Amino acid sequence: MQTDDKLAYNSVAAWFEGNGILPEAVAAVKGLEENLRLQDKAAQGMKNLRHVHGALSGPVHKYGRIRVP
Repeated sequence: MQTDDKLAYNSVAAWFEGNGILPEAVAAVKGLEENLRLQDKAAQGMKNLRHVHGALSGPVHKYGRIRVP
């Protein structure tokens, strides 16, 4: 399967945050809205799990996260 369709992160992020409308590209594909919400839920769960297990959160240096000894 090959696709040339692209989603703009800003419009999708605004939609997720309730600050924008459902992007046309999402509405045009049956099941895509549900799939994106499922992926977001999984990503948030993994982020929380990393935090629970000691992952640091904070700014990222241009060369990657700063390691604290």
